[in-house]
Amino acid sequence: MTRLPLEGFSAGIIFIGLFWLIAFVPFAGFPSLHLEEGTHASPAKDLLAHHHWLAPEQLGGIPYYNKPPMLPWLMAVTGLALGTLNEWAVRIPALLSTLAIAILVYCTARPIVSQRSAIAASAAAILTPSVMLVSSVGETDLLATSFSFAAFVVFIQSDRRGGIDLPRAILIGALMGGAALSKGPVPLLFPVGGMVLFRLFYGPKSDLAWLVLSLLVAAGLLGIWALPKLGPMTRAVWFSQMRLDTALHPASLLAWLSSMLRFIGYFFVENLPVSLAVLPVLTPTWRRRLGIPERFGCAITCYALAGTALLTIGSATRARYALPAEPALAVAAGLILEQLSSSAPKLPRLAIAALVPLAFFQIARADIITLLRADVVQRNRQVGEAIDAEIRRAPAPIVLLNGPLDSNCLFYLHKETDDLIVASLPTSGPVWLLFGNGGVVWPESLQTRITSPMLDLRSRDNEPLRLYRVDLSKSGG
Repeated sequence: MTRLPLEGFSAGIIFIGLFWLIAFVPFAGFPSLHLEEGTHASPAKDLLAHHHWLAPEQLGGIPYYNKPPMLPWLMAVTGLALGTLNEWAVRIPALLSTLAIAILVYCTARPIVSQRSAIAASAAAILTPSVMLVSSVGETDLLATSFSFAAFVVFIQSDRRGGIDLPRAILIGALMGGAALSKGPVPLLFPVGGMVLFRLFYGPKSDLAWLVLSLLVAAGLLGIWALPKLGPMTRAVWFSQMRLDTALHPASLLAWLSSMLRFIGYFFVENLPVSLAVLPVLTPTWRRRLGIPERFGCAITCYALAGTALLTIGSATRARYALPAEPALAVAAGLILEQLSSSAPKLPRLAIAALVPLAFFQIARADIITLLRADVVQRNRQVGEAIDAEIRRAPAPIVLLNGPLDSNCLFYLHKETDDLIVASLPTSGPVWLLFGNGGVVWPESLQTRITSPMLDLRSRDNEPLRLYRVDLSKSGG
C-alpha cells in the first residue's frame, strides 16, 4: 500500500481491513478453546440457555462474577447471529476489537501524517506480541483496549473543536463504561488519567466538569452489574483479579522495586516495536526536535503515560493490563516515522520493512502452524466431547469435585448435559462424579468405591479430568 498512489482516507481503511482479514481472521477458526476462553464462553452458554443477562452463571448455576459480563454478552449475541455458540462466536468480539484498534490508530494519525505513516502506525499497532497473542482469542484484553482508546479518540476530536460538550461527554462515558464492563475499572486509568493530565497542561480546565460527568456515566454502567453482587466474597475475588492485595501491600521495598522493573521490562518487550516510540514522545524537548505537534503529542503522551505509570507503581499487576496504552504508542510511532521521512529517509523504510517479517509470522501462525499442530489444538474439544458422549449414554446427575476443572473442555458439553450438573451429592440413584486438577478425593458420605475411572483424560494444558459413575443405591460399585 505504501508503494501505491492511493491517498484517499477510505483506501487506507480498505487496506487495513484486507490485511486484518488475511492475517488475523483465519486463526480464529481453529477448532478448540484454549487459554481463558472457556471461562468467558461458559457464561455465554448460560445467557443463551437460561437468559441470566445481568447475572450470568456457569457449570450448573455457579455465579460468574470474576469479570464483568461485556465479553460473554457479545459472545452470546454473536452466537445468536451465527445460529450457534461455536469457536467463531467466542472469538469474533476479540477479532473485531483488533480491527477497531487498527482503524482508530489510522483515523487518529491520518489527519496529521501521510498515508504511508498512518498505515504503518496502524499495522504496527496490531503487529506487536501483546496484540497478536490475544487478537484471535476470546479474552477481555483487546475489548477493554478498544473501548478505552475509542473514548480518548473522542476526547481528542473534541479538543480539536474547542472542548467537550454534553453529547461528547456522554459518549466518552459510554465508551469508558464499555471498557469497565469488559475488564473492570483498571482500563479507566488510561482515558481518565490521560484526559485529566492533559487538561491540567492545556485548558480549558472547565472540561474537567464534563469529565466528571463521563466518569459518572461509566461508573453507573458498571454499577448496574456490580452493585447487586457487592459483598465480602465478591470484593475478595475482585481484589484478587486486579492483583490489588499484592499491589497495595508489597512484601518489601526491594520486592516492590523488583516488580516495578519487571513490569517495565515486560511492557517494553511485549509492545515492541511501538514501545520504541516511548522516549521520543515523552518530553517536550524531544517532541520539538522531531517536529511533532506539541498539543497533539502531549495528548498522546498523557494517555499512554498516566495509566502505565499508575500500573507501574502498583506493579504486582501483569504487563498486559497496560495494553490500552499500546494504540497511543502506535500513533506516536506514526508521528515519529513521518518526521524522520524528510531528515532520514532510510529509517522509515527500514521501520516499514521491519513490519514485514511480523506480518508473515502472523499469517503463518494463523494459516499454517495451527494445521501442523492439529492434534494438540483440538485436544480440549476431544476431551469435552468424550465426557459428554459418556454421560449422554446414561444420563444422571453430575457432581463436579476437587477443581479446578478445565472450562475449555467443559464448554463442549451439550446443554442437556450442562443441565444435569448439581451442586451437591444426591442421596440415592446413579450419579456421575467429575474430578478436576485437585485429584480424586472421595466425599466422606460416599460409601461406594470404584477403583478405576470410566474416563481418565488430560486437557491441552495437561490438566486431568477423571469421570466416574457411581450408583448410590448399591452398597458396592
